[in-house]
Amino acid sequence: MRRAPSAIARTKPRESTVRRGCDNIVLMPRFRLGLVIGFGVGYYLGTKAGQERYEQLRALVARTPLSKVQAACELGLERFRDHAPAPGEAVLPPSPN
Repeated sequence: MRRAPSAIARTKPRESTVRRGCDNIVLMPRFRLGLVIGFGVGYYLGTKAGQERYEQLRALVARTPLSKVQAACELGLERFRDHAPAPGEAVLPPSPN
């Protein structure tokens, strides 16, 4: 006598766990394994790309003359001092009245 397909399906052990001695080892389903592998590959490639970009920025900074950077900083400070209130002067928001 043959069993019904539903009875056969119920008698199969779960595929997500395997019993070995006292330990339950949980096997990762395919999509989780793919997700972990995908994150690992993405992390690896991202760090390589990040290192390349870091090297590009470092080379750009090394090529930029320090005098240009100092001139830009001094210009910014000068503009700030022109528009900043004098020491001791209160900074109040405009009155709504």
